[in-house]
Amino acid sequence: MGNNSSSTGPTCQIITEKERGGPIFIVLEDIAANRTETIKLSASKSSVTQSNVQLREKVKELEIWSEGKSDTYVDTVKISSLSDVELYTFPVQRWLKPGPGKRLFIPPFNCCLPQNDPHPGQRRRELNDKKKDFQMTSLADGCPVQVAGSPRQAIWAPEYKKAYFNIRDRCKSDELLLRLTQWGQVKQLSHFADLYDLGFKVPQGIENWWFDKMFGQQRLQGLVPNLIKLCKEIPASLNVTEEMVKDVLKDVSLKQAIQDKRLYLTDLTMLKGVKCIDGNVLCAPMALFFVDDEGDLMPIAIQLFPDELKAVQVFLPTDPPYTWLLVKMWYNLAEASWHLACANFGFSRLAMESVARCAHRNLSVSHPVSRLLAPHFNQLIPANREMLRMLDPGQWMDETTRIGRDGFIDILQRGWKSHWRMNVEGNLPRDLENREVDDTSALPNYHYRDDALPIWYAIEKYTGTVLKAHYDVPDKVSGDQELRAWRDEMTKSVAEGGAGIQGVPGEGEFKTVDDVIATVTSVIFTCTVSRAVSLQMYSQCAFPPNYPLNLVGNPITDKTRLTIDDVLKYVPNKQETLRMMSMTRLLSCKGNLRDTLGDFRNNFLFSPVGKAAVRRFREDMATISANNKKKERSPPFSYLDPDVIQTSCCF
Repeated sequence: MGNNSSSTGPTCQIITEKERGGPIFIVLEDIAANRTETIKLSASKSSVTQSNVQLREKVKELEIWSEGKSDTYVDTVKISSLSDVELYTFPVQRWLKPGPGKRLFIPPFNCCLPQNDPHPGQRRRELNDKKKDFQMTSLADGCPVQVAGSPRQAIWAPEYKKAYFNIRDRCKSDELLLRLTQWGQVKQLSHFADLYDLGFKVPQGIENWWFDKMFGQQRLQGLVPNLIKLCKEIPASLNVTEEMVKDVLKDVSLKQAIQDKRLYLTDLTMLKGVKCIDGNVLCAPMALFFVDDEGDLMPIAIQLFPDELKAVQVFLPTDPPYTWLLVKMWYNLAEASWHLACANFGFSRLAMESVARCAHRNLSVSHPVSRLLAPHFNQLIPANREMLRMLDPGQWMDETTRIGRDGFIDILQRGWKSHWRMNVEGNLPRDLENREVDDTSALPNYHYRDDALPIWYAIEKYTGTVLKAHYDVPDKVSGDQELRAWRDEMTKSVAEGGAGIQGVPGEGEFKTVDDVIATVTSVIFTCTVSRAVSLQMYSQCAFPPNYPLNLVGNPITDKTRLTIDDVLKYVPNKQETLRMMSMTRLLSCKGNLRDTLGDFRNNFLFSPVGKAAVRRFREDMATISANNKKKERSPPFSYLDPDVIQTSCCF
């Protein structure tokens, strides 16, 4: 390669993906230290620059700079032959700052460990700049930390911003119209159908919602499918006796049910005393379930509050039917509140923003871990900023839910402190083992487990392929100062400037590549699969009797026989129901941008190993999706189909 070469090598066309700005200039240098003349790139956003550069030696790096008046983002520069054969890809994926001393040097593929980077000073300067940009804030003390403000590297991309606001504005306009035309109490179940006829899809939750079988299925494929656990003994605070449940269990004793692994428990007693809006009370229930002879998980007892004094009422399926129905509604309100604060916002959104912040501050764009995680952090920070507007005083959380803003924060603080560890709750196989629900013969029809596990292992294989190629010997893990700094900041307490994330793999440090694989797999899984569970909020919650976000009055405390009219008095009025429908539709939206798991809109892996890993990962996702579509389930469960799962929390 040379300035005025007479070589017969291929003439190049230079393809640039960038934001408008510049002008941008490049120089190519080969392994023999030959340099091309300066090439000015086309000014348009996506362009082809023709050049008479002749390539004779292997290209070592691209030098790129801007001579414009403002910063310009450049995504990739690709060198192709005139026959459109791609020769080199330089993933710049940075903002270029004009001025002397601001030139960047980008090798082909631009993916290497810091100890192997030929330009360590450039790498350090970039990370120092990011440390200044990515400052820390939080919703409240004890909540996952977030990125303060809106650093340029985390601004919403125009196409995502447009798609989100189109959806949000539609929800607002629909809600305004409907609130002007529909008022009053819901006095008949048919009134809900009238509301859906005015512009909303009939939610799946309206079907067979009163049956105990459906209530059991909600624990296995509903909003919180990772709460159910094997019951090995009756908890002291659950006032269930053999005599109480003998009519439900028929010829099976509690002791026998426990021995046969047929008894399961959900425990939401951590919600006791949650600060709700207007002084309302939120249940802190426990529920006992039994796997019947057909393999269905059936509720056999619900206690709405814990009590060591054995004075709290235990409700049973043999109680008056509408009384039992209302008890299930109060239970589901507690679980939906936990989901909203922890599973939806807290763990899959805010906790992952904590991880992303630490990554931005400590991992170069060129780091292989950064390149693996980048598609899954895409748009996360600006999307979180917008979604959290729901928590503003007097907004949706206060107007529509029982917990309100204060209850939301209270629940999130409790959950973040004691109910999410990266190596347990953030590690699906270990989480299933920890809850002892990994036995498919003992607990059948657990669709969340059965659909999520193949995806977990595919993600693990994908990340392992890439990371093992870079960390082929243990010393490369211990010698990676960026990796060490990332882990240190994730695990340090917030008071020390860290994120306070519990259970990051490795005992005080990443000792092996397997520790790194486990961490990256957990983050990708949480950003994608865990988040996908929330996409059923509309189908579950838009029919309030099925999975209410609010109920009127106080939880029942006795077994007085009720009627359906009595039950409906607890249901929010039409205005509140419409707002609930509108906002759960927004929370369930996937957007209209094709960006599903494996089918990345924004790729960051360009090396041969990386491209092959992405290709195999896409093949694995296609196979899993095809297998899912063959499963016959009633009701359908499609939320963990890779064709549905979004690559990131972009909405």
